[in-house]
Amino acid sequence: LVGADGAHSAVRQGLGIPLKGKTGIQHLINVHFTCPRLWELASTNPAMLYFVFNPEVVGVVVAHDLERGECVMQIPFFPPQQSEADFTPAVCEALVRAALTWGGEGPARE
Repeated sequence: LVGADGAHSAVRQGLGIPLKGKTGIQHLINVHFTCPRLWELASTNPAMLYFVFNPEVVGVVVAHDLERGECVMQIPFFPPQQSEADFTPAVCEALVRAALTWGGEGPARE
């Protein structure tokens, strides 16, 4: 029997099998946003995942519906130095804007 339904496996839990190994090895904040202008820039080379590494933010933009600009940005955080409470709506908006703006240009400059 193989249960491939993730770390919080209902199959594993239902069978009473304990989880082995480390838990909480990665912590992410998921920010849902829309940015219709993103399609303008990405339409010539569309993708599902956009990895962002810049001085302001590190994260992954997941394009759920790129033509409509519907995305989720996954932003890592690092307990105990950070917690979910550190990521207020204003902080999340600033991080998404930083991810979508480069050199003063980009779809989030407005």
